[in-house]
Amino acid sequence: NKMKLIDDFKSFDKNSKKHLLFGIKYYLYGLCLMMVSNIVLNMFLHTIAENEQIVENVLLLYPYYAVPATIIFGPLIEEIVFRLYLKKYIQNKKVYYVVATLLFAGAHVVGSFNTYSDLLFILPYATLSFAFAYIYDKTDNIYTTVVIHQVHNTISILLYILRLMVI
Repeated sequence: NKMKLIDDFKSFDKNSKKHLLFGIKYYLYGLCLMMVSNIVLNMFLHTIAENEQIVENVLLLYPYYAVPATIIFGPLIEEIVFRLYLKKYIQNKKVYYVVATLLFAGAHVVGSFNTYSDLLFILPYATLSFAFAYIYDKTDNIYTTVVIHQVHNTISILLYILRLMVI
């Protein structure tokens, strides 16, 4: 996969505008669905995903570790594992979308699973995960989803910091 990463980097360098414009369009669709599902879940459960609470606590306790891990390394590793590797080994596109979506969403929920209602938070993660899987499939460039995922996590952290400042 080293050569794929190098080739994708060269291709992304040449076609970044095209890849990012395409990727942002579908990211925004996924983000909107994620927001709607989070709002609906919050209306009924009156809480956020346990995973998000854990990330917020880690950001407070270990910001020098958590910020780079959340913005840089997490998205890079997640995109390689849940998009690049899976697409390499799963040839059927529909199966790839389902497996990539559910594994990514499940990984974000199962580790912080306390009650069965926590499993409902698979839905918001799945919407964004499906968007990332679709973007990667269509651009065939892992750096498109890595960059968009990094931007998403950066915005999430900035919104969390802003929320702390307002409270």
